[in-house]
Amino acid sequence: ADLTPKQADRFAKVHEQQGLAAQATYLTCDCPIRGATTLAEQFLRREGAALPPRLRGYLAQLAAHPSSLYEVVDVFPGKGLALHDRVRDLKVKIRERLASTQIQPGWFLLTRVTVQPDGTPVIEGAGLPFDGPMSKGIAAWLAQHVGRGDGQAIEPRQLIGPLFQLWQRCAVERLEAPTPRLQNQHGEDLVWCKRWEAIGG
Repeated sequence: ADLTPKQADRFAKVHEQQGLAAQATYLTCDCPIRGATTLAEQFLRREGAALPPRLRGYLAQLAAHPSSLYEVVDVFPGKGLALHDRVRDLKVKIRERLASTQIQPGWFLLTRVTVQPDGTPVIEGAGLPFDGPMSKGIAAWLAQHVGRGDGQAIEPRQLIGPLFQLWQRCAVERLEAPTPRLQNQHGEDLVWCKRWEAIGG
């Protein structure tokens, strides 16, 4: 997204680690180069035979499961999430202990879902959440880019870049939103203060 220097500075302070991790994953595993392949796929094709089996299997998983936009349908705290892939119109239940205690139904996740050796779907790598306020613009975005009704199949990787930029814009708008005024029942402004208590000796 095109950010002013001030916006970029505020964005970096709040979302630097999260955004950079997601951007690195996008550039290596989702961004098509030289046709329809990614850096990870090209590396796997050229060096795969020389790689340790575990690393080769990991890269194959990334190549087989591109990132997508998932809507959180249901939450099972401490256990997992029920997700709806809104790009490919697929539903999946994943095992995710930590995020399932922090995410609410109706949120969206720009993330990658892979399958572990035992067949259990899990979130792999960095993911970007569109929480309550940030998810409001997703419906219109989906109608414009996914629900076109022309019957043409859409390659998920074509949407990851625009979705990443959309997340950036939403994050910046949220940072710049004015702080709500807190008032009591009489309409008087409340002021934050510290409370000091004397301890008798």
